[in-house]
Amino acid sequence: MPELAGIEVEGLPQPQAANAFISLESLSRAKGWKDVGPTEEFTFGTKHLTLNGAAILLCTAFGKIYAVRDRCPRGGGSLRDARLEAFLLVCPCHGERYDLRSDRNIADPDLALDPLPIVVEQGQVRVAVG
Repeated sequence: MPELAGIEVEGLPQPQAANAFISLESLSRAKGWKDVGPTEEFTFGTKHLTLNGAAILLCTAFGKIYAVRDRCPRGGGSLRDARLEAFLLVCPCHGERYDLRSDRNIADPDLALDPLPIVVEQGQVRVAVG
């Protein structure tokens, strides 16, 4: 599977070039991106953190890491004690299941988790929290 090297941006105002290439590395080093640990620390399960004053939940399911804001979509409560069932995050407040791959509630697709950008670079997991 090819990896994303960067983003090509067209039509930027002067003095920037009309076409610019922004490397993925430069984006993930920008303000707001935080290191959350090496990939080997992320085994199946959840990890609760506070970054830039924001509570987040990191979820690892079958080698894939997801980051979401720590807020129940239905009532606003904490997801700190949520559990994983395969790729489903089970809310401790209401018992509802959210598919981490789509962020949507299984029974009510109008409800969704609030995902955060995440990248793995050179074995280090980084999350963008604004």
